[in-house]
Amino acid sequence: MNKAVLIVFSLFLFSACSTLKKSSSSALPYKSNTFLVKKSQQNNLNYQWFSAKMSGTVFVNEKAIPLNANIRMQKDSVIWISATALLGIEAVRLLITPDSFKMINRLNSTYISSDISTLSNRFGVNFSFYELQNKLLGDLDLEQLKWKSTSDSTNYILANTTKGKQTQATLNPSFFAVQWSQDQLPKNSMLLNYSNFTSFEQGSLPLKVSLNIKQEEKKMRLKYSYSKIVLDQKKKVKFTIPKGYEPAL
Repeated sequence: MNKAVLIVFSLFLFSACSTLKKSSSSALPYKSNTFLVKKSQQNNLNYQWFSAKMSGTVFVNEKAIPLNANIRMQKDSVIWISATALLGIEAVRLLITPDSFKMINRLNSTYISSDISTLSNRFGVNFSFYELQNKLLGDLDLEQLKWKSTSDSTNYILANTTKGKQTQATLNPSFFAVQWSQDQLPKNSMLLNYSNFTSFEQGSLPLKVSLNIKQEEKKMRLKYSYSKIVLDQKKKVKFTIPKGYEPAL
């Protein structure tokens, strides 16, 4: 390659790299934290009853477990989940209310019946019923924290630091919550990702959800998708502990 061609080629690379650098560093237009919270809340699903099929995979310390379940929720009242094993046989059933957690495991004939606060303290998971309900559907309830807003070239970012806990919510240009992270330093963290949003008269829902939890030396990952979604039709949420089942805790 002669010297003239080399100079032209170098100038081309410099120009291309400068253009890429410039475009990648340009942020979205500034929006206040109040504006972002309001727009995000407007996208939330406004429902009384929610039911759907969940399918995906649970990874517990990198061991993959298929997930196939039915979920039924009455807003602010109850979460009911029935997970099936091979051949469609029910393996686990959950019933969660604002103050109680119940589970039966048909694979080993055990059950759990506890109040939420006792269970949270035992396992170090500070999750209320309402937080679980909202995060299952991508409703992040952003009004609960005071935020600082920034943006990059693709998303708006809301950040909060309180008592050593770092929380961040990421919104796309349409103000859908696409990510939620929370770090309780130094060893506990949680990361949620939402994608494939679909719209209903009642609002919007992410069809795909992934969850990563790290607690001390334990790790859990969950990836699932929703299908056969039904809104505002009342569903049965039966839960009975069979005779002969032993307490798991």
